[in-house]
Amino acid sequence: MPADAPKFEAVYYPSPIPSSGGALTLMALVFDRIHFPNVYIPQSGFDPGEVNKEIDRIAAHGFKDYDSRLLLGVLHYSTIAKTLSDVCYFTGEKGQVFGGKLDDANQLANALGEQIYGKPAPGFTPIVTPGSHKGLPGSDEYIDYPGILHYPTNALVYAARNQIPLINDNPHFPVLALGGETAKNNAKLLASVVAMECVSIALPKIRVLTPDEIIEFRAENSAHLAGFRTAMLAYAWELSTNFHKYGYV
Repeated sequence: MPADAPKFEAVYYPSPIPSSGGALTLMALVFDRIHFPNVYIPQSGFDPGEVNKEIDRIAAHGFKDYDSRLLLGVLHYSTIAKTLSDVCYFTGEKGQVFGGKLDDANQLANALGEQIYGKPAPGFTPIVTPGSHKGLPGSDEYIDYPGILHYPTNALVYAARNQIPLINDNPHFPVLALGGETAKNNAKLLASVVAMECVSIALPKIRVLTPDEIIEFRAENSAHLAGFRTAMLAYAWELSTNFHKYGYV
């Protein structure tokens, strides 16, 4: 890929890791890099085999709640984070605890909670966990990520500050409006939407790729992927500047 080729990036919104292997595969084909704000997953300094044993130990309890399933997912990603380092950018820093610096996310998290669960009953104050932190067995390393409401609010703020489009593959998960440009005036946002749709149409039955297969595919098709992403950006720019011409308001 040429060094000066435009980079096509996105911020993942619903959770600290992709929702599934299929979501990861699709996003890895569309984007150069996917950002996961305030998520810390080390790439070295621990034994992946010991982490897999810990995953099996926790899974044996049969917990079905979201937090437990997310913990297992993040632990799994610690074993493949190094392989996917060019695809998934976990922005958390070593030394952070319980979701890192939350940038006044509490107010936004409360607003998001009301969008999902409705207003709390009079006299009731919901307790929202800001983040989770767990050591990796046999090492000084750990995983650390924002909680169920704090992660998406961090993603919103991070996307707005860095002018990177937000990607949400969960149609039931509300996205809070932060103001600013609408989609029709945001070429990168339009490009991300158009690109995801193009890939989903062109490859409706694509199988889930392993991390190694994702890296191999991206390397072997780097020129084609660069051309695809450049075309999406150019098309979206034309669309965003000619909305009225195409009959949109």
